[in-house]
Amino acid sequence: MRLPAQFGAVIVLIAAVTGCLVGGYLAQTLFAAAYQQVIDNARLRVDHRPDLAYYLYKNEEQALTILLSDLTDSLPVGPAALYNTSGIQLAFTARGIDGGDNLPALEVLRGGASPAAMAEGVLRGSVLESQPSFWIAWRGDAQRADLTLPVVSALNPNRSDLSAEDFFSDALAGSRGSGGVVIGYVYFGVDLADIADRVWATVQHFLIVFAVCSLLGALLVFVIARKMTQQLAELRSITRRIQEDGVSEEIVFEGKGEFDEIATAFNELVRTVSRRSQELEVDRKLLSMKVDESETRLNEQGEELERASQEITEAHDKLHQMAYYDSLTKLPNRALFMEQFSQLLRLQVRDEKSLALLLVSVDNFRRVTESLGLEAGNRLLGESSSRLTACIRDADIIARNVDSSSEIEVSRLGDDEFAVVLCQLDDTASAGQVAARLKLALSDTVAVDGQEIVPQSSIGIACAPGDGATSEALVRAASAALHHSQAEGKNAPIYYHMDMDLGDSERFRLEAELRKALVANELSLHYQPQVNTSDGSISGAEALLRWEHPELGQVPPHQFIPIAEECGLMEDLGTWVLQEACRQLRELKDGGVELERVAVNVSSMEFGASFVERVKQSMATHGIHGGQLELGLSQGILLDQRADVHQCLRELSELGVYLSVDDFGAGAVPLGYLTQQPLDELKIDRSLVRECHRSTTHGRLIKAIIAMADNLDIRLLAEGVESEQEFRFLMANGVRSMQGYLFSKPVPVSELVEQLKVPWYYMSFIQRLSPND
Repeated sequence: MRLPAQFGAVIVLIAAVTGCLVGGYLAQTLFAAAYQQVIDNARLRVDHRPDLAYYLYKNEEQALTILLSDLTDSLPVGPAALYNTSGIQLAFTARGIDGGDNLPALEVLRGGASPAAMAEGVLRGSVLESQPSFWIAWRGDAQRADLTLPVVSALNPNRSDLSAEDFFSDALAGSRGSGGVVIGYVYFGVDLADIADRVWATVQHFLIVFAVCSLLGALLVFVIARKMTQQLAELRSITRRIQEDGVSEEIVFEGKGEFDEIATAFNELVRTVSRRSQELEVDRKLLSMKVDESETRLNEQGEELERASQEITEAHDKLHQMAYYDSLTKLPNRALFMEQFSQLLRLQVRDEKSLALLLVSVDNFRRVTESLGLEAGNRLLGESSSRLTACIRDADIIARNVDSSSEIEVSRLGDDEFAVVLCQLDDTASAGQVAARLKLALSDTVAVDGQEIVPQSSIGIACAPGDGATSEALVRAASAALHHSQAEGKNAPIYYHMDMDLGDSERFRLEAELRKALVANELSLHYQPQVNTSDGSISGAEALLRWEHPELGQVPPHQFIPIAEECGLMEDLGTWVLQEACRQLRELKDGGVELERVAVNVSSMEFGASFVERVKQSMATHGIHGGQLELGLSQGILLDQRADVHQCLRELSELGVYLSVDDFGAGAVPLGYLTQQPLDELKIDRSLVRECHRSTTHGRLIKAIIAMADNLDIRLLAEGVESEQEFRFLMANGVRSMQGYLFSKPVPVSELVEQLKVPWYYMSFIQRLSPND
């Protein structure tokens, strides 16, 4: 349906609804007025017939009948009747009714009033039903309405001597308005259908006129809307042409008023669009050039990112390899061995199977290194590891590489010490047979730089579950057996037995003497400076424990520290070192000597909630703040997944304590831990720093560590810097904090004070080592 027809239909619909509403309202209003007019005319006729009261008084039925006919003449009423106050019908007109008996009693017509009440004249007005509805009357549902009017006389009708002259003279005197007595009642049956028909005739005329006017209005709206839509259709056609053909010339449009303004706006729009199209075309060409340029740049950057990602992946793999595998022999290191050995041991216990741990030592490794050099010793170890790997059955594997296709059958635990685990043993004697086979394989000569070397080996054997239920206990038992094998010099494998621990007199002596040293003032601290290579200043110093025995002399830390760990003295030693370092730091400050920070190494055996309390107590006792104390955390602390360990690290960080990771790169710390813990510094292990300027692998790993630390915003310190070449390599790659024998060996606190008194103590030394000199 077109828009003009729609407008016309809407107008017709609105007119129809409005006509119905107005017609209905008009019909009801006219009907109510006509009905009221009938009532008023009936009352007026009754009030102006004084003879009616007289004939009621005389009870003359014939006169009353004639008079009743006069009252109903030209009124739209059906039946009519006259009653006295006692409710007796005196006269009746039979319009539409056969007899007066069909009419209701007077007391019903008067709303249920009693005869006495009607005789006393208490009801003076007319009594009607509720206001009738036009629609009900028009449909024929209600044919008549009952109307009763009282006939009032000013004269007392109870008197018997009243004459017609009395009633007429009273009417002429106009005493009617002063009140009177009800002498009878007139009943009219109002013909509602007749009234409704008359009203409907009037409403029909109105509706016809309204319908004609509405149709004329709809026609007018249709004509106007059609003219408008024609112009709108022309505008739509122009718009479509602009959209499809891109019209750029001005639009010729004949319109009036607002449509002329629309045409003007369209012309302005066409000019704007044309101008904008030209600008967009220029912009498109420029954008295309920029896109091509950006695409080229993005391709180059993508290639660079791909290369960087590949380098990072390689570095990550190498870091993982370095953390879990020995760089010389490519065998699993102690960290990976202990991790997987613990899992394997649990499986063996669950399956109720026997397991044997073999510790193999190449005894003449140190002598070969001292006489023929480090390279010769490394080649000896490499050949020994290859022979051990080739000699082990596939079922005796202790560790596997990340690549499942490559199997590693032997683990390297130390400089000259290897470990082999034998699983699913029928009896422990099988371990001795495998050990004999290993010794035989190792006994063949090895040619190193024209020299033939005959390797000498010792093997210690410990069996589970008899010799220990944990991986640490079995390693300790196998180590004791290995030491006895080396001490006896028979070059034969030895099984562990409990008497070995009791017979180790030297170990027990050192343990007893170490306990005494804590209270005999035999312990001291030496300090190795940490040098800021940017300005040659001493940024800190690492506190190292020394034991000066009155008889044994200087006992090396690598001898008494393992004993302290085994006999539970590490917490006592750690507490002493922490207290002494804080005390000496305070003395330096009180003496006017400033040391920025002192570093104390922390063992995993002493770390816990009590350790945090000891740190707080030491700092409070000696009055130092957290930034002056550095704690070198062993990798065992970071690998401990207990919730209290993470809580302790957070508490130490909140105290402001400087937290560093010791020997980073030589252990098995997952890289993800670095982002989980509040760490401040990584100490690059000596094994990486050594020969970093010559070894491509070490150099790349150090560069990867530097890049990683820079991204994680963690400081770096290189440990064990001993040569000028190592220093220059580290400086060139951005390491600005170093420690090692190149600068200073560990010195007593008195010698450290002399260095601290000189500002930028190592500046001249660093300038001399600079590549520009």
